[in-house]
Amino acid sequence: MIKINETSLETAVLLIVFNRPTETEQVFDAIRQAKPKKLYIAIDAPRINNDQDVKLTNAVKKIVYNIDWECEVKTLEQDTNLGCRYGPVTAIDWFFDNETHGIILEDDCVPALSFFSFCQTLLKHYASNQQVMSITGTNVSSASKEPPDYFYSNYALMWGWATWADRWEKYDRNLTTWPEYRRSNLLRNVNAGNVYFKKTWETILDRTSNDEFDAWDYQWIYTCWLHRGLTIVPNKNLITNIGFNDQATHTKKSNEYVERLPRHEVAQALTPPFEIRANLEIDQSINNVFFRINLLSYIKAKIYEIKLLWFCLVALKKYLRK
Repeated sequence: MIKINETSLETAVLLIVFNRPTETEQVFDAIRQAKPKKLYIAIDAPRINNDQDVKLTNAVKKIVYNIDWECEVKTLEQDTNLGCRYGPVTAIDWFFDNETHGIILEDDCVPALSFFSFCQTLLKHYASNQQVMSITGTNVSSASKEPPDYFYSNYALMWGWATWADRWEKYDRNLTTWPEYRRSNLLRNVNAGNVYFKKTWETILDRTSNDEFDAWDYQWIYTCWLHRGLTIVPNKNLITNIGFNDQATHTKKSNEYVERLPRHEVAQALTPPFEIRANLEIDQSINNVFFRINLLSYIKAKIYEIKLLWFCLVALKKYLRK
């Protein structure tokens, strides 16, 4: 059993925000209840010539700067808009330039109160175990909620999560190693799911490396796979994502299985899994529910592959003509 440390939140918390005051207020209220001793606040700048962004980001600042508990605060306000790919990464880099480990929340991920003590306890417990790359508060699985009190997964989900600076420094932000490992058995060795897993994720990583996706989180998932790292998943969900709306960048489309998942609290003592290895039942559920990896995603991946091949052949034909 691992006893939960509930005395005080000594672990630093990073809050990443932009232009969503309604959602930010709910996340900040949860942080206020936890009363972290250190709080880092990263605020992206309004987009160019966007008066609505200016108004909304100013409203966000009023919320997050209203700190009414004893706390060391550090802030990072951007002068220009970095967007969804570079904004969070810049904030996390800054965070781990100052901290050896910490908890990370974005402005649409509302945590249960015990999420903080869950992360703090396990950050300390697994500090020297490089096989564990991160801790998530999100559980979208329909798997059993009986003990153990957490599982290991191949998937590093980032709706409320925590990690260590020495793990984050391995982050391959531009997927520079992907072309080499695409030719290897990296994805097959992950063994994170069904027969459609490899082809779907090849396409996701291809498109990310080609800057077709304005994302940073696929790169972190890939980094964990590259280093055979595991993520700790609580056996009950600790995070509710409230960002599924038209203002969102990546979660405009509703997903009834993961949208507004109910939050639970964890026990005061945690029963760990018997051995450190990925729970494939959990991973299969994440495949199906979170990433929707199925026959349709496989077909889309094959279509993308055919289109890419056709584009290359046309380009080659034009070159030879010249």
